[in-house]
Formats: sequence, C-alpha cells, structure tokens
Amino acid sequence: MKPEYRTIYLRDSDGGIRVFDPIALQSRLIRAFIASNSREQSYISDEIVLALEYTLLHLPQKELIFNCGEVDAAVVRILENCGFPAVAAEFRRTGSEALLRVSVEPVSVSGLLDTHLGCSADRTAKISIRVSEAMKTLGITEASPHLLMELARHYERDLAEKDLLSDVVYPDVAAAAARDSLSREDIYPLLSEDARNAVAAGILKINSITPLFDGITFFLFLGNLCRENGLNSPVTELELYPVLVKSGELLEDCRRRIAAHLAACRNCEPENIACCLAIPDMSDFMREVLCCKVDKDDAAELASIITSRISPQLHALSFD
Repeated sequence: MKPEYRTIYLRDSDGGIRVFDPIALQSRLIRAFIASNSREQSYISDEIVLALEYTLLHLPQKELIFNCGEVDAAVVRILENCGFPAVAAEFRRTGSEALLRVSVEPVSVSGLLDTHLGCSADRTAKISIRVSEAMKTLGITEASPHLLMELARHYERDLAEKDLLSDVVYPDVAAAAARDSLSREDIYPLLSEDARNAVAAGILKINSITPLFDGITFFLFLGNLCRENGLNSPVTELELYPVLVKSGELLEDCRRRIAAHLAACRNCEPENIACCLAIPDMSDFMREVLCCKVDKDDAAELASIITSRISPQLHALSFD
C-alpha cells in the first residue's frame, strides 16, 4: 500500500486538533440526506467527501490544519451548489459551525480567506478589508466562517468582473461538464474484455466520473474474485498471491485506458488524474475465505499486493 504523506487535521472549537476522518464526515452526510427525506440521493455523499478531501490535500500550504466550521462550510456550499439546500440545512444544523465564530477584523478574515478563497494575495487583502467593513457597518464583531466566505465570494466575483477584458472568451460550462464526466456506460467500452468480464462477474465496479470528483474510483470484491478463480476456503497465501497480482494488473490496465481517454479530453497528463480503490468486503474475506482474524495490518499487506501494480500513487485506499 502506497502511503499518503500529507495528513489533514481539524481544529475543534475549543482549540483541540484531531485527524480528519472522511468516514465520519460521510456518515454525517448520509444522516443529513435521510433526515431531509433524500435517502435515494445519499450515494452522492461519497463523491462529496472524495472531492473535499482531494481539494484539501492539494492546497499549497505547509500544514493542512482547518477549523471544523470551515470544513462544514465547504460541505454546505457543495450541497447547495449541487441542488440539495434542505440537506445542506440539516448538515449545518448538526455541525460545529454554530459554535465557531471568527473575528471580523481584517487580519482574522484574511487568515480564513487565504486558505479557502483561492485568490491572489493582493486581491485577498482587498476582499478582507471589504468584508470587515461590511460586518462592522452591520454592528457584527464575530461571524460564522460560512457567512464570511459567502460575503467574500460576492466581493471576489465583483472584483473579477471589473478586471475582465472586453474580449474575454467565456467557457462553455456544459462542454466543460461533459469533458469532465464519464458515465459507467461511457467507461465500459474503454475496458478490455477481461475487465468487462470482471464487471459482469461482480468482481469489479467502476464509479461514474463527475465534475464533483473527477477521478477514477475502483471497487474490488475479493470474495467474488476467489470464486471466479476456483479458490475455496480456506485459501492459502500461495494460491492467493498470483490472483491478487493479476487483479492489480487488471486495475492498472483499466486505469491507463480511462486516464488516457480523460487526459485527451482535458489536455492534461494521465498521471495527474486521481485514482481511488475500495475493497468493500475485506473483513468478510479475511474471516470467511482466509479463515483468520480481521487485522488492519494484514489487510494492508493484502492490499499492497494489488496496489503495487498500480502505477501512480493512489489518492485513497479504503476497506469495508
């Protein structure tokens, strides 16, 4: 298993720091979908967490430490932009944002915007002053990160529009979305015959690719993999090793084909396209097929046999 060298940390309202837990965030999102009568759309929670995590990991800053309220505000914005205002309201209600307040002084506002706005330093400084003055005009001395970010984005758009040249070419949003998207039906013809057989046998599943998380996400089911290869419980390491190696090579072949197609559409390098792998039945596989206890280190060792065949570093590897 190839390690991720950057770790995301969250700062609680009391100043304590903990490691960001994507599973806990996804659980909160699913509960928010269910509570707002949108259970059928809860599948998108996985893509929201992946998109958020990927963005945070690739921010150009030395330490990835964020306030819990800031992360909540980012999730709320994604939900609202995706057309789920009721889910966003429910998610906000159950979060820590209500406990977190940021001073409206320009220095404090600038610290928030430096991390999340994505502007030049000069423009961020101008926006910070505008936001601070607007808050003080309203008699507000402290505000939630979400409110400050929304006001900052308003001023950012205002400044951006003034800076545009008259001959600017506006991007075709629909074309950009089509370029960054691939449904499962689009992906299927790109695969080899072996990969299509693996999909049909329930060994491999590949998520559709959307602008929300525009990377490749594989799901590998080890139980079905062993059954298709005639391996009966208990399976020995000698029997299992070549099967895992072959599955890793199959995933790498799929990754190369899909990444090459996306790279041609996006005019980028295939290696720059994120790749994730989930093994949903790892615990059941270890108990029922290997007949051993479930151990995280042993699971990582099994996964490393597969991932060693995947060329770029995985963005995320998850079990169960």
